[in-house]
Amino acid sequence: KEREPCIEALDLKALVREVCEHQQGRAAEKGVQLTTRIDPELPAVPADETGIHRALLNIVANAVDAASEGETKRVI
Repeated sequence: KEREPCIEALDLKALVREVCEHQQGRAAEKGVQLTTRIDPELPAVPADETGIHRALLNIVANAVDAASEGETKRVI
């Protein structure tokens, strides 16, 4: 879906936490441990929050799906 990106200062730490919290229940249902390691010094960056959110959600969801089929069942 085409849309005009809205570039603003984005707190990536908060966005990563939000996406991972959103996927936590799904990961638990699949027996996958989902953890995050975020550099506390990570600065805000100019980015399109909606676009980055969608991309990150897709990456984490795909990682949970892939981990659920493996032996380790962990996504970091």
